Amino acid sequence: AGGIAGPDLRLLLEQAQARATAQALEELQPLTQALAGDLDLDSVVRTILDHAIRLARAERGALFLGDSRGARLRPALARNVAGEELKELSRVSLTILRQAAAGQFILTYDALHDPLFREAPSVRAQNIRMVACLPLRAAGRTLGVVYFDGPRETTSLTEQVRRALELLAGIAAAAIENARLHGRVLLQNKRLREQLDTPDPFGALVTIDPGMLELLRTAAQMARLDHHVLVLGESGVGKEMLAQAIHRAGPRAKGPLVAHNCANVPPDLAEDLFFGHARGGFTGAHKPRGGLFQRAHRGVLFLDEIGELSIENQAKLLRVVDDGVVRPVGSDRDIQVDVRIIAATSRDLSREVRAGRCLEALYFRICVLLLRVPPLRERDGDIPVLAKHFLEKHAASAMPAGERRFTPEALAYMRTLPWPGNVRTLETLVRRVLALQPPGAVGVPEVRRQLDDLLGATPFSGAEPAHIGASGAPRLRARSGGAGSYSPREQEALRVRVSEALRRSSGNKTGAARLLGCHRNTLQRWLRELDGAD
Repeated sequence: AGGIAGPDLRLLLEQAQARATAQALEELQPLTQALAGDLDLDSVVRTILDHAIRLARAERGALFLGDSRGARLRPALARNVAGEELKELSRVSLTILRQAAAGQFILTYDALHDPLFREAPSVRAQNIRMVACLPLRAAGRTLGVVYFDGPRETTSLTEQVRRALELLAGIAAAAIENARLHGRVLLQNKRLREQLDTPDPFGALVTIDPGMLELLRTAAQMARLDHHVLVLGESGVGKEMLAQAIHRAGPRAKGPLVAHNCANVPPDLAEDLFFGHARGGFTGAHKPRGGLFQRAHRGVLFLDEIGELSIENQAKLLRVVDDGVVRPVGSDRDIQVDVRIIAATSRDLSREVRAGRCLEALYFRICVLLLRVPPLRERDGDIPVLAKHFLEKHAASAMPAGERRFTPEALAYMRTLPWPGNVRTLETLVRRVLALQPPGAVGVPEVRRQLDDLLGATPFSGAEPAHIGASGAPRLRARSGGAGSYSPREQEALRVRVSEALRRSSGNKTGAARLLGCHRNTLQRWLRELDGAD
């Protein structure tokens, strides 16, 4: 009769829970203050574990963090737990994780008889009684588990402490998530800074030509593979620059890049150059010296104009490519070398193989990956871009100082030339213009004069300035008497340009005229004049 009514009992319970929560929040005030603004994951983990152990009045503890998928727990920090015991707890934590994933606060006061913990040797060895595992969850995911234990049989957690630990779990999970997010942002920023600080390995190869851009994409893919590369192309197209880019973009970027032109290798000195020599290996060899392969160990060896090597020296090179060992001149022992070879040649090596001037075995060893760099005349759209690039690159060397620029007519004329020496010749032309031409516009006469001085009387440039029509196409000055009155050098210059345009357009006159920047009728007139001059 004197009992408390149901509603009054519920009210008292709610009030008690509210008081417990208020007291728990008061207990957690130092934790929230310590975590405020702390975005360092290691520091956050230390703060959480130390507060959990203090709240529970436990003697030991460990905090386990899950991986990105929450599928596995790994120890992040432990207090008073030895290394072997931590391994045991890591094994136990796999079971804990499955229960913690459901948000279950695991607590036992009799670990010696609890199926979850009794198999752990440390529980028996240290007479562990109270064990608690507190799941740390955020957004429906388990981020980790706080483990703590104690040997006292009487150890128990009051309702207030349990409530405080549950609140701690929520605060801790949010702090860990924030710290991890901050860490990911820092890592992403670091990577972005590295990308900005690290130039594109292929950025030095200036081009807008679709075929050349595709070649660079292929080269970038090849760079990641640790295979030998053969680069084919005429002199001056940029084979060495391409090799440098492949090295920078490849797995051996931190290793050396050693370059040598095989055209400059005297046949009787090739072994010493490639493989080095031992002390006393020959007269005058007072100390040992490593060869190109030893210097390029764990890096890249760029062999330019490899097609110029004699058959005998190719055979010596083949042994290194096959076996990965070199024997210095005068030595009786082999040296292991780990080298990626990038070879280049302006020769058609497959034709050289058929002619017996190149070893077939060596050819197939070094052309695992093959790149063909087109000559400048086949990508004439790059000429204006490269000319501008070289003007900017070498502007500091201009004498006198001041801006130089090629006129549209000069650029159109330059696009019709066959460019022996390719990009190298174009760069040299630009450097001559900067050194010898006054600031201002550089027209066709100036270009032709510089090319004449640079290359001499060759079909490349012609001797007398040609007129350039509005379209930018070359137009020979007419003289009385028809085609025969053109100078022989003018005729030859025009013949080269017309022949190249017809070759590139597969004999299509309309296409050739488009390449030359003239009307089809003009091209036909030139062809008649050239035929009449023969």
